[in-house]
Amino acid sequence: MAGFDLGFAEDETVRELSSSRKEPAWFLADRLVSLANFKALRVEEHQLFTKYTDISRARVGGTEPYIQPAGPAKNSEKDLAGVSGVYSQEEDSLETLWLDPELEKKGVVFETLQNAVSRHQQQLRTLTFDHASLPESDKFAQMTKALCMAGVVLHVPDNVSVSKPILIRWSIGRENAALLTRTVVSLGNNSSAVVVEEIEPSKAAGGERMALFGGTAEVMLGEGSVLKYNGVENVGGGVATFLNRQASVGAGSEIRWAFAYVGGEMTRSHIDSFLSGRGATVREVQVLYGGKSQFFDIFSHTRHVAEDTVSDLLSKGVLQDQSKAYVKGLITIEKSGKGSDSYLGEFGMVLSRDSRFLSIPSLEIENHAVRRAKHASSVTQVDENQIFYMTSRGIEESEARKLIVMGFLDPVVARIPLESVADRLRGLFESKWKA
Repeated sequence: MAGFDLGFAEDETVRELSSSRKEPAWFLADRLVSLANFKALRVEEHQLFTKYTDISRARVGGTEPYIQPAGPAKNSEKDLAGVSGVYSQEEDSLETLWLDPELEKKGVVFETLQNAVSRHQQQLRTLTFDHASLPESDKFAQMTKALCMAGVVLHVPDNVSVSKPILIRWSIGRENAALLTRTVVSLGNNSSAVVVEEIEPSKAAGGERMALFGGTAEVMLGEGSVLKYNGVENVGGGVATFLNRQASVGAGSEIRWAFAYVGGEMTRSHIDSFLSGRGATVREVQVLYGGKSQFFDIFSHTRHVAEDTVSDLLSKGVLQDQSKAYVKGLITIEKSGKGSDSYLGEFGMVLSRDSRFLSIPSLEIENHAVRRAKHASSVTQVDENQIFYMTSRGIEESEARKLIVMGFLDPVVARIPLESVADRLRGLFESKWKA
């Protein structure tokens, strides 16, 4: 397992980032602790998965960070129909930051991390500093926390529902550039929201040297709240992407993760869900479509901490050409997790002899008084019997194969709440197929 070198990961860079953003002392201290963690941690700390990690394709050691903060939003995006808010950043430029004025009146906060640090310092400190909002044992979560260059904060107060999606868009890929970002989401008691995150190529994307993108989602849910968090990653081929999402789910609350991974030379995505309140639920769907020499490292870890908690996790992937994927899942039912109900499914489809899909589902059960603890996995090819059936009814063979592959992937698309995003994702899958 190769190590990971990042040339600008030094105290001097952290202090310059913090100083240019006029951050308080506690925020700088948190950055420095995270930097020390990043340097000390191995690429993979969990013994179950040390053999199934490969970051050799992330040739980003010489990338250059965006030190200076983005200026005021240009608010260049005019089509705001169907959304409650938009945060859109192109490389180091903040293009749009907008929130429905009616939600502002209800106390919803949606602003840059830089502004939130100064305007809502105590609240943000409670969310990100006093509580562990990212796993301290994850090297790349600590990397992004230490070297964060941009971010956005969403807070929905008690008894407020945000029915239309909040759209967060990161456009990256400039040659040899590094952009590390944090997204902090907090829902009060009996609240709800929908977040759609897009990671896509910027207008400056391209070049021989790789770009680096690191992103987090740090989610805290109060009691009786519901958050739908959806993401589509479709960066260009010359980008290494490191994603970390973590949620702390309160009593009677539910988080619904839905993610699609399509682009990038290398994508590493880790999700950590803590079911810390009685009756908390996580429902999660992840899907990937790989081609050429793409590599995916997808990991999900759910911890049943409280009683009567529920997890339902499903990962699917299609690989063609020489692409490769490690899809890893772990459900931990702690001693306090009596009455838990858990399911973990990982399913792959390979379309060529040179592609490889490795599924590693795992359970750790410390309390056997559970309702269910189940996992399943399989790796298949296109079923020739299905092809025969469809061609016998007049469907061309190439179209039949496409329909089978698209149908295999569609469950995650159906969970994307923004129709335009769902349609674009279907288009991305079809483009992969044609390629």
